[in-house]
Amino acid sequence: IDDRNAMPVLLSAPLRPGFERAALSRYGDPSWDLSPGVFRDNARRCHVTVHFNGIEDPAIADALRQFLHARLNIAMPGHRARLEPAAVRSEANRALRFFYFVKAKLGRFDLSRVDQPLVDSFVRSLRNAVARPAAIAALLRPVFDLHELRRHLTTARLSFEPWPGRSPFSVAGAKHIAGENRT
Repeated sequence: IDDRNAMPVLLSAPLRPGFERAALSRYGDPSWDLSPGVFRDNARRCHVTVHFNGIEDPAIADALRQFLHARLNIAMPGHRARLEPAAVRSEANRALRFFYFVKAKLGRFDLSRVDQPLVDSFVRSLRNAVARPAAIAALLRPVFDLHELRRHLTTARLSFEPWPGRSPFSVAGAKHIAGENRT
């Protein structure tokens, strides 16, 4: 684990001029500043920073750290590209929504105890709280990712495939309209 804690958060992402990989945030740091990998001048620092010490449950903080590191550094062909550093805060918020739901339902945070009925319950809770199916689909993506990335995560993974053969979009109840996106 000590080796992992010293690992740069951005292993291969392009960096802005003037930044060296050796000076980047490390896996074990209490906060990650990903601004060296963000090329938009208008990106707010709070959107490219993750603070793990603000998460009270150490198991949730550890799971978020594992998940975000994998999303930032591992492409999943046929599933998802690497997470852009500029999107780290919104991805963290989506994952935390699921993590806190798991803790509330199980009494403690433990992804090894998550099963299909629990993720189905998560979908129902989202449908009650979020109006648009596209927004629900975005909140479901981390659930799918926790299974897709399972080989790259030490404990923050799902051992079963949620909603086999379906996409977050279909699970969320979004309807495909033929010819809808013809740009």
